Amino acid sequence: MDRPVVLAQQTILNGKFPIDDVYLDEIPAEILKNDDLTKTQVLLKEARNEPSGWGNETFTSLDVAVDIQIFYSLDFNENMTMFEVNLMKAFEKDGWRIASSQPHYLDISSSSDMHQTIKNITVSKNITL
Repeated sequence: MDRPVVLAQQTILNGKFPIDDVYLDEIPAEILKNDDLTKTQVLLKEARNEPSGWGNETFTSLDVAVDIQIFYSLDFNENMTMFEVNLMKAFEKDGWRIASSQPHYLDISSSSDMHQTIKNITVSKNITL
């Protein structure tokens, strides 16, 4: 069985979304140094991975969750709201539930005067073993 972040990555890649890069667990240091605001990037991090669904004195499923952090390019040409709705619908289609969808905020940690818009979404899934 694949890790939850790999399952989430498959949903994103299968959806053919306007995303330049998808990273698992962390964004590599050399990418962060570039401070490239021309790409829409997604970071997937495991938020939960717990045994659940007990039967016959053992667990029968895993309750997993993945945090999705979207870093929008400065020239993102899509409607952000519709992009996010379509992304969340793709996750629902693949059996995930939308656990939370946080408001947008600006990345003020950038060394540039321009700031990327960031969006955080958490998806969860119960995987039967």
